[in-house]
Amino acid sequence: MFLDVSSLSPGMKILIWLIPFSHPFMAAPNLLLGQTASVWYGILYLAFFFVIFVFIAAKIFASDKIFTMRISFRKKR
Repeated sequence: MFLDVSSLSPGMKILIWLIPFSHPFMAAPNLLLGQTASVWYGILYLAFFFVIFVFIAAKIFASDKIFTMRISFRKKR
């Protein structure tokens, strides 16, 4: 990232922290500054997303829906 997250407004901080891919990029500076709590919160947040998306993928691929889906890019009449 090109900006220090701590210097941003509270709204922008929340917006950046909600993006899961921002946590790995902010982990190294936080570890060097001794802010291990935010790193652990980031790990928990990413683990939560991992579990949710693995569950969704398992539901989709466990059934035959992935094979029977028909995706049409044409406009229906």
